[in-house]
Amino acid sequence: MDSQPLSPTFQFAICGKQWITRWLSFVLRFWPASSCNACCHFLWRRATPLTSALVISVGVSYILGVLCTVVSALTALHFAGDPAPLSWSMVVAQAFEGAIVLIAWSALYFGIKHYGTVEEQRARVLASEATAREAQLQALRYQLQPHFLFNTLNAISSLVVSKQPERATEMIAKLAALLRNTLSFPRFIS
Repeated sequence: MDSQPLSPTFQFAICGKQWITRWLSFVLRFWPASSCNACCHFLWRRATPLTSALVISVGVSYILGVLCTVVSALTALHFAGDPAPLSWSMVVAQAFEGAIVLIAWSALYFGIKHYGTVEEQRARVLASEATAREAQLQALRYQLQPHFLFNTLNAISSLVVSKQPERATEMIAKLAALLRNTLSFPRFIS
């Protein structure tokens, strides 16, 4: 038998079925993932506890796996023209394959979000501890400066009383230089 070339209408029908099958295959791959991502995003924004969010994600992932499997099976039945009935036991069994991927995606999503939150909290704690430490040091500086000045003046007065004017004058000059430097550069004096 000689094979006859296909008519243009029949060729278009075959190409159309292949295109629709490819398009549905694309949609069935990415629709559950984007739906699962939207569910995870919604649960994260509502500040759902992590264990509850993971349980909800597992349920949603399995439901999406079942829907994806059913649509895929119905598409195959429609385009393949196979009169075999849809087996629900096959749908339930194959739904686990898609659900496992979606569950892994959900766990990864929540893990990354939780890690980011922990890092933000750690950075805030470190910043507040540094601010508290700086405030304590500043308070200590403010307490020590009057005592230092009082003790220095007391030492100078004892030099004057003990009849050592040269050393008293030298100490007054050093104190004046120190106070001048402190007023000029207050950040560098501890």
